[in-house]
Amino acid sequence: MLDHVALARACEAQGLTHDEWFGGLVELREQKLVQMRDYDEKVALLALTQAGLWAYVTRFRADLADVTERLLDVLDGVEANVALPLGADLGESPLLVEAVLDHLAGRRMVVFSRVGADSFRIHRFTI
Repeated sequence: MLDHVALARACEAQGLTHDEWFGGLVELREQKLVQMRDYDEKVALLALTQAGLWAYVTRFRADLADVTERLLDVLDGVEANVALPLGADLGESPLLVEAVLDHLAGRRMVVFSRVGADSFRIHRFTI
């Protein structure tokens, strides 16, 4: 559950009303960029979707192409079905690595599964 008192202070500091903040979250949910459960304009659950994460990294990670190239280099040499700590190997957040892997999976370049907090199992990789 979000701390609504802290949230109200943060909104006030940014010049946002609660209605503007909540309306923005509803718009993001309608665009399928976040998952949100709410009641009486209070948020009980808020999480980025894969689409929301991808929208974020494509906008705010200027080095996304570099991260993708480094990941592709690593994938080119991996043994199939072996769990690898790709986030640690690349010095990047596992969430960012998963977003790039998910994007590559959508392009049918990789089939993967997440194993634990930081490891990924690459089942198939093709360029």
